[in-house]
Amino acid sequence: MEPRTFSLRYRPQNFEELFDQEHVKRTLTNAIQHNRLVHAYLFAGPRGVGKTTTARILAKSLNCVEGPTVHPCDKCSTCLEIKASKSLDVLEIDGASNRGIDQIRELRENVRYRPTSGHYRIYIIDEVHMLTTEAFNALLKTLEEPPSHVIFIFATTEPHKVPATILSRCQRFDFKRIAPDVITKRLEMIIEKEKLDVSEDAVRLIADIADGGLRDAESVLEQITTFKQGRVTAEDVTELLGIVPYERFSHLLKLVGEKDEAGLLAFLEQTFAAGYDVAEFYFGMVGFLRALLFTSLNMRVERSSFPESALEHARKYTPKQLARMLERFLKSEEAFKRSREKVIFIETLALSLLDMGEKQPIPTNSSTVSEPSSRSTKTSTSPQTSRPKAQKSPLQQNHAGVLNTGEGPASIPEEGPSKQAPENDTKKAEGEMREAEESVQSVPITDVWKRFMEEIETEESFVTLALQESGIIEAQDNLLTIGINNNPKLNIGRLKAEQSHLEERLSRLAGQKMRLEFKATKPMKKENWGSKSKPRSAVEDVLDIFKGDIVR
Repeated sequence: MEPRTFSLRYRPQNFEELFDQEHVKRTLTNAIQHNRLVHAYLFAGPRGVGKTTTARILAKSLNCVEGPTVHPCDKCSTCLEIKASKSLDVLEIDGASNRGIDQIRELRENVRYRPTSGHYRIYIIDEVHMLTTEAFNALLKTLEEPPSHVIFIFATTEPHKVPATILSRCQRFDFKRIAPDVITKRLEMIIEKEKLDVSEDAVRLIADIADGGLRDAESVLEQITTFKQGRVTAEDVTELLGIVPYERFSHLLKLVGEKDEAGLLAFLEQTFAAGYDVAEFYFGMVGFLRALLFTSLNMRVERSSFPESALEHARKYTPKQLARMLERFLKSEEAFKRSREKVIFIETLALSLLDMGEKQPIPTNSSTVSEPSSRSTKTSTSPQTSRPKAQKSPLQQNHAGVLNTGEGPASIPEEGPSKQAPENDTKKAEGEMREAEESVQSVPITDVWKRFMEEIETEESFVTLALQESGIIEAQDNLLTIGINNNPKLNIGRLKAEQSHLEERLSRLAGQKMRLEFKATKPMKKENWGSKSKPRSAVEDVLDIFKGDIVR
């Protein structure tokens, strides 16, 4: 009777039909051709990539009446028995249900018997990592010196759980995830033979959902063709599997670009009310942002089921902005997994994207800023000896603890007559004028630092811990010296590793270029701290670092 499922009906029966595992095929075929077989093989890799299938093909090649050969005939009784899982010389053992020492003792007794019809007695143990420690120990001696007619083939999805004493006695092959293009071609072959009507977008979406596992893709294809009679589209796949459609991600970014806070929250409420899984939405958004980032850099996205029309938002954001959005999602992953209110977590995370990657706007003050025209016309009375006046520092601290970020014409260098000024001096003056025009209002240093710390404290990271009990020691020009009082020897090293990123964020809040310096001293005044947290105990620090809870 012919198998009814696609994964069994179209299972590869020889090395030529084996897909996307070239390194495994080449090594095994060369070993068969040159008679360099070993007594134990370990096939490791994710599910649905061909480990057990390869083990069956190898067993068939070794026990075929024409073998050992890389081209088993598939006609002799041995090949047909192996194909039907009825061979007495090829025993498939499930490691999960035969994991005890008693089963391994029985196996040790049976390996003494020679094969009934084939050349070898082959034991295929699937999910071998499920064996107990005692069972592995009982297998060691047999595995080290097995009879010449016995070959072991182990398959596992978690090779790190297999003892090193077993690994050292096996020839290991690591199976990789199958590329989406290969899965797509395989599905198209099945669709053609089964005379199904499936759109290209649906096939590409199924290949992407499979995550490198061909068996998963074949199962979804079979399920969707049963679910929908007639032509199958990507929308049908999305509906059946409960996948969040890409239009949801696209619309979210549209609302972010429009700064529509109320619309954004209403959209998320409607999305989750429709029954979409919160985790599916979160990780789907990560994949969508990654696809947009690649597209903005004119790079091809190898593993993406998003159509070209869905990636049009890549033109509305710079790669730097998309990278920051993606970074915000990735840094929040652990907190998202631990959160009990995941919907609220997503809502607050989405709202935090509204000002992501943009320069902080600063309101103008006409009383302190002169018009650009008056600045440009101000010249020296002596052309022969004219030179730009010394420009004031763009960031100074006055007696009131306020950062002066520009005070009108006094901060702009005076220009000489245009006919005598060199071209490079003119460009320099224009550049300084533009910088001064952007810095148009005094900003209290304490307010800037407080806003900076409020941003940092929303993220659960080592930087947050390192900046606790920190404060401003000195503000000179555009350099802020920060005192680190919480384990300075360790935390200053952490902060220096992230210094460029922190300076960039602080510069965005201050509206100009800022630099940071960290010193292992206490802050001068406690009221200047950006973080007003009370002193923490060592237990609280350990709980934050290792994301733990106190169990009573």
